[in-house]
Amino acid sequence: MQYRELTSLSYAEICELLSYVFDNNINTVMVINRDEKRQTVTCKFNFNGMKYDSGEPLFDTIYINMYVDFDTNTLESDNFDIDGEEILKAQKYLIAKGCHPLFKDNPYIEKKTNKERLSELVLQAKGIKRTVRAFAKEVGCNASTLTRIINMQNRGCSSYQLMANIAKYADPKSNVTLEMLMEANCWDK
Repeated sequence: MQYRELTSLSYAEICELLSYVFDNNINTVMVINRDEKRQTVTCKFNFNGMKYDSGEPLFDTIYINMYVDFDTNTLESDNFDIDGEEILKAQKYLIAKGCHPLFKDNPYIEKKTNKERLSELVLQAKGIKRTVRAFAKEVGCNASTLTRIINMQNRGCSSYQLMANIAKYADPKSNVTLEMLMEANCWDK
């Protein structure tokens, strides 16, 4: 697994984290601010059904922090207490995404993307009859994302979901599998 900066989490990943931690009770994530220097993410969101006495939706701000040990809270809130179970869920999620300082520059777990192999596999999966733009539309990503992979200009690993979609919509004649893509993409089998 490769180290990722906390601030590299996508909007979708942050929403997934909040939904996981708060048992799918998140209604709307309004604002996400990333602080690269301090490695924190601040989110303003609304819980399902929670409202002020006036009937207006209740929004809260959550601070997601990078942590070095398990004694440091990963989540902090302006308006309510976050219990130990919720903090543990957040820590598990962030570890699964590679967002922990112990992963950084760790020679025992660091694995690099095989950009050349991944480029070949994505081209094979696209097939000869589809354009990159058409394939990207089927896969559910921007054409520029696939172009970066094909041109070996991608930085780090691509998401599991992207690799799964490339495998799902691969040209049947290519014989490209998710396992092949993931191995080239530096994810463990």
